[in-house]
Amino acid sequence: MSSTTNIHIQSRGYKQENDYRWVKVMPQDDLKFEMPFFIDSRSGFKLLDFVETQRPSVILACQKDYFFLLVTALETDSARLDWANRPIRNSIAWTFKKDEEGINEKRIRAIAILALQNKLSTKVHQAIKNDNAKDYGFSADFSLLNTIGDSYDELKDLAPNLKSWISGDAEDIRQKLCDELKTYSLPRRNGLLILVTTLKSKDFLRQVPVWRGISCRSTEGIEWLEDIELEKIASSQKKTGFRKKGAFIAMLLIVMLSLVLLIGLYLKPIILKPIKELPNQQEDTTQIHMEETQAMK
Repeated sequence: MSSTTNIHIQSRGYKQENDYRWVKVMPQDDLKFEMPFFIDSRSGFKLLDFVETQRPSVILACQKDYFFLLVTALETDSARLDWANRPIRNSIAWTFKKDEEGINEKRIRAIAILALQNKLSTKVHQAIKNDNAKDYGFSADFSLLNTIGDSYDELKDLAPNLKSWISGDAEDIRQKLCDELKTYSLPRRNGLLILVTTLKSKDFLRQVPVWRGISCRSTEGIEWLEDIELEKIASSQKKTGFRKKGAFIAMLLIVMLSLVLLIGLYLKPIILKPIKELPNQQEDTTQIHMEETQAMK
């Protein structure tokens, strides 16, 4: 079993004061009040702008050396209620560090498949219980949560199709995405990879650089798009190249001007020296002219 970098859950207890909050689940089953950094507004990711946390959604993203998976509003059984007899929902977030063997990449794909197949709720619910003796009114079993995603042995590692598609929500669409995750590795790019949202329309997804996007507000089929992210990267590289060329030209001009100034300062005494001798030259010329005049007389 490969280690998980971090597991965070959002849940609540039965009592009124034990409201929903994000906590980090520790290996000793302790809970630490902490929001996953990749959904914190200060991280710059702003993933919560794309989903309603009170309704089921899935976000899989990548940033440099880490994979992030957020699954919201997972159902619990009828016995887990709050003080107002409302059913409690769980949200869960995983942070995986990339490894050379690619095990964590497979694990996060395996968890995403469970979420898309609506099989994740039961596994998470089994690990989180109401517990009035705990600080936050609930407990979490780290060992159970950390085994989710271990069924990755059958996943393959073929090169993915980098071209993006978006779609409305339907069972066959989700199955197609699951089949892709079972067969192909995730694209090597930063940003959103998978977004299943009830908040945004399919029209909105056309403007978002996401590899696979599903809007639950639409029933339309798959629409293939150009890879917006790759276009942005190419454009950024082109701009960077122009900036580097501009900086080189500016530096070259500065060096040339400096050389001109130095040469000018060096040659100035030499240029001025003959000018100081002009009066003597004028006297010599006048003397020669007077001698020639006297001779003619």
